Amino acid sequence: LVSPVLITSTVKTVGAATGKRIAQARQAKGLTQKQLAAMIQEQVSVIQAYERGDAIPDQRIFAKIEKVVGKVRGKPN
Repeated sequence: LVSPVLITSTVKTVGAATGKRIAQARQAKGLTQKQLAAMIQEQVSVIQAYERGDAIPDQRIFAKIEKVVGKVRGKPN
């Protein structure tokens, strides 16, 4: 008998800290998730996933978010 091999892969996600910065920046601008989603032409579920920190990073989406709310990636100033 051959024992099954468990293959795991680690998928990099946005992360909780970045998600929190997105939510804080959005709120500081007085925007709801729905408003931000409309402004960047994405679904509300995309904003929710980014703010939870479990979205798979997409540089195009990050750029659109940052254009509206300011820098959210990298270390805070």
